[in-house]
Amino acid sequence: MVRCLHSRIVSFISASGGVGKTKLSLLLAYYLRKRFNVRVLFVDLDPTSGASLLVLKDDVFDRYVNDGRTFSDMIKRYEDGVNVEFYRFKIDVEVGDTFIDFLLPGDDLIDVVDRFWKTGAAGPRFRKMFKSMVPFSRYDYVIIDTAPFFDPRYITLSIYVSRFFVVPLRPSIVDVKRTIRMLNKIRGELEISLEGKGISADSFLRKNVFGVFNLVPSNPRQAECQFVESFLQRRSPLSGGATRIRVERLLRQAQRLADIIRFIRSHVKASATLERFPTEYKQAIDAAKEYLREISNELYRSTAT
Repeated sequence: MVRCLHSRIVSFISASGGVGKTKLSLLLAYYLRKRFNVRVLFVDLDPTSGASLLVLKDDVFDRYVNDGRTFSDMIKRYEDGVNVEFYRFKIDVEVGDTFIDFLLPGDDLIDVVDRFWKTGAAGPRFRKMFKSMVPFSRYDYVIIDTAPFFDPRYITLSIYVSRFFVVPLRPSIVDVKRTIRMLNKIRGELEISLEGKGISADSFLRKNVFGVFNLVPSNPRQAECQFVESFLQRRSPLSGGATRIRVERLLRQAQRLADIIRFIRSHVKASATLERFPTEYKQAIDAAKEYLREISNELYRSTAT
């Protein structure tokens, strides 16, 4: 069993939707709980409830929402000055063949965040509120799934409470460029959140943000697949013609991104082909095994001292 001195808070963020962010975050939560037998809390900070709807049946999800057992209900009680009893909002969710503690977002999370945002200093206030409501001493890991960056508020809030970030992206020029732009835009929020800690935003990005390529085409003749093999595995010679040009463009853009963050030296090919998690979680684990091993090792090494 991995011995943890404090909660390791890991947020999954992405510039684009549909990159497998939610499934990868669930896979990591499952992997940590199942393989290492550590205590894991999963926070669904996406107002579309993607992760929650993947692991709960619709009627069960609706019952919890109607009973007011959601993260947005927690926030409203906190704002009203009412004592927040965490156990009343935490849900035990069956993920695969194990159970993980969950915080559901709530149907009105958009309205709550919008109201919260208008008060000013949303990030620092969210951090204070989050630490007051969540008993971190009970958990070894807290995994947060956020909304894609086309609504930047959720990623911005996660910046103020997380120590690590995982950035899934597809091996395409568009995704790589979008990710670079997203990271450059959140740099200012990082500087504010790190103020007084003696850590620069650039240093934090390099040490605490991990990129992982996902949705790599299985056809080895595809330019994207050759790119990942060239960039991550350093083993595939580039082919000629148009494919070579595409791969070289991707290599240049990926190097720009690698200058900002670290990449996990693995990639996942099959996570988004799964219809529903956890009914096919065994296939998902096999598809993402290298990613899970690499990111788990990175997280453990980074907090070992």
